Amino acid sequence: MELKTQQYLESLQTPSGFADVVQIMVHMMAANSANHEYLGFMQEVGSHLGDRYPLQKSGRLQELCDAINRHLSMFKWGYAEISDHGDSLVITHNSMPCDKQNPALWQQALGALLCGLYNTWFHQSGAPASLVCRIEQFPSPTCAVLRLKKNG
Repeated sequence: MELKTQQYLESLQTPSGFADVVQIMVHMMAANSANHEYLGFMQEVGSHLGDRYPLQKSGRLQELCDAINRHLSMFKWGYAEISDHGDSLVITHNSMPCDKQNPALWQQALGALLCGLYNTWFHQSGAPASLVCRIEQFPSPTCAVLRLKKNG
């Protein structure tokens, strides 16, 4: 992707001022908490966001993915691809907002928020409460791979 296009797309995701405030809050929470306690808070924020923007029950995985992507588009947070791996679902969240000053910290915080959000959305769609979302990896600053699997 051409640099100018990439910069334009990033500017849509992170309006100046508001995004800066959120990034500063995440940095301060991380600096003032022990053992990554702020990640639990971020996951809870994601869960509350899912409650505020609920999804309707979906009969098929593709319908659920489409509904999720409509919400993510509204947030300007990129898009999700969901694949069934038998004992788990893998969610690849692409084009997520990033913080160029501290990408690793931001990825962990946003990844935790996304796990809370996806947990809530999947449970709203009829998934059992025993399914839990966990961060698997961050292949790039704008991509998170998450896994939804039975807890245990």
